[in-house]
Amino acid sequence: MFSEFSKYGEAFKNLISEVFNGSIIMEPVNTAFQYATKNTDDNIKLPLISFYPDNTITLDKKNNAMPSYQEGMQFENPMNIYNEDGSFKESNNRLAKNAEFLYIIIGYQIDVWGTNRLDTEQVMQELIFWLHQNQQVETKYQNVPLVFTFELGNNIIDNTDLVAYQNNGKLYRYTYNIAIHAAILRSENYFTVLHPNITVEELKTKN
Repeated sequence: MFSEFSKYGEAFKNLISEVFNGSIIMEPVNTAFQYATKNTDDNIKLPLISFYPDNTITLDKKNNAMPSYQEGMQFENPMNIYNEDGSFKESNNRLAKNAEFLYIIIGYQIDVWGTNRLDTEQVMQELIFWLHQNQQVETKYQNVPLVFTFELGNNIIDNTDLVAYQNNGKLYRYTYNIAIHAAILRSENYFTVLHPNITVEELKTKN
């Protein structure tokens, strides 16, 4: 189970896995290399990719509106029922699902690590090119696929600090940022066919 926030990280990890066959970890940059080393029994293979969400998740007030978080949207359509001759009979709205939602923006820092500058640069440049061609992630909510896009950053930053990693050998690190335009959802099945009247009776006790 993932929270509404963390499932976008898992979706992005799955996306990168389509093009990069090395290690991909969701871990803060200050612990990413140590985490990868520990989980590979000191047999880490480089280059590797780490990424992690920013500390701040932004509410996208420009796109949020009262109907979205008060009334929501129908994200699973009613089931259509047909007659024996194939003609439409009715829609079973009891099977529809409605979701109240708020748009959010989650920023991610992506780091490519390697022991060779040329190889590290090449992985980063190929990754960025591929992300420009595949600017969306897919998640599921109650088994219904939902697709969200992400915005690409403008800067590739060389964050290599060879001194800091002298105990582990030379490590090169290139950083890039994206921002997923996501949503947090709160849903429930809604019923439009049956509206039962519930009668509350007073329980009388015998004296």
